[in-house]
Amino acid sequence: MTDTARSSTVGDIVRRSARQYADRPALVSGGRSWTYRGLDAAVSRAAAALLDHGLRHGDRVAVIGHSSDASVLAFLACARAGLVHVPAPPTTRDEGLEHLLTDSAPAAVLVDPDLRARMDHIGVPGSTLVLSLSGDPTSLVETARRGPVPGDDDSVPDDAPLQLLYDLGTGEDPRAIRLTHRALVHACASAVIALECHPEDRPLHVIGHHLPTSLHAFLLPYLAVGAANAVTSTADIAEILERIKEHDAGALFLPPELWTRLAEDDSVHARNVVSLHKAFCSAPGLPQPALDVLRARAPGLGFYTVSGRPEIASLATVLSPAEHHDHPNSYGRPVLFVEMRVVDATGADVGVGQVGEVVYRSPQLFDGHGPAASLPEEGAGGWFRSGDVVRREVDGLLTRVSHFTADHR
Repeated sequence: MTDTARSSTVGDIVRRSARQYADRPALVSGGRSWTYRGLDAAVSRAAAALLDHGLRHGDRVAVIGHSSDASVLAFLACARAGLVHVPAPPTTRDEGLEHLLTDSAPAAVLVDPDLRARMDHIGVPGSTLVLSLSGDPTSLVETARRGPVPGDDDSVPDDAPLQLLYDLGTGEDPRAIRLTHRALVHACASAVIALECHPEDRPLHVIGHHLPTSLHAFLLPYLAVGAANAVTSTADIAEILERIKEHDAGALFLPPELWTRLAEDDSVHARNVVSLHKAFCSAPGLPQPALDVLRARAPGLGFYTVSGRPEIASLATVLSPAEHHDHPNSYGRPVLFVEMRVVDATGADVGVGQVGEVVYRSPQLFDGHGPAASLPEEGAGGWFRSGDVVRREVDGLLTRVSHFTADHR
């Protein structure tokens, strides 16, 4: 039996925020807006709708959808219903999507209407339930917007699996990474502290292909603190600037390639980004020329570099604005719930200035590979081997050197 008085799941994050920030804006995307009270009710309706289709705890639900409030709602509904969320960004190649659908064997697929033909072309097993994510009156997002609010299922334990993440970009490892509620709740708390998330930051989330980092390290933490979040999937710089102005955004997450394009765009001046005071970038961070341009155009903008592989819920280290100016190429310091060492081939700690592999111990770590969750490889003493090779600096910071695959560990 689940100890609901002491358990903490991802579904609880929105519930707590709804109690504290009920009528505050929570999420806006594609012309729809949600207060925290409204988002919490919608998550409960969507979770109940999925269970009413016959899904059960632990069933996998693939989500083939654009980055929008509908995709966010699908993730939160899976969390509250005890289902396993399997995201498939629309940029995924056909062979990657086919592998995801075959390997994860989802009990259901949620798909945006304009992506349905592509999914049908690839094919899903005949027993798989296919549901609309958005776009029609029976879709998940429309079902969630109205009607009575059902009681929630409080029997989901915090060690239950919540997400299967596939490496659909590099193809380095075809196995999925399985993350639990516990891993993502701890990552959320780590991010709130390391990124100094504040209710008044008004973050804009440009999610796109970087969904795990966007979701784990930015959106969930900002939902936890009661911020007004805007979500978009555009990669067009002019549209991003328009969304910044429209949302009066104070914080923005972009991958390095989009920050670089923004810096190279002659239309970007301080007046375009006057509301921004926090710039979040995933590792390896911004190239120095782009960083210099953005600092000149927006002197008040504080830069954070966020590093972390999916195995540790996309968040292991953060380089803060206070240290960014003097150490722009550093990965920063471990976050709250990550214990980290840098070791040599024998497992001994390396000295300052020396190079070694990063190993972790953390409640944020994944609990296995694939739907069956085969146990992750661990080194001596229960430390997880990341494959990231770094140099220990004299001030405790870390500088990445390279990464090698699991086959070379």
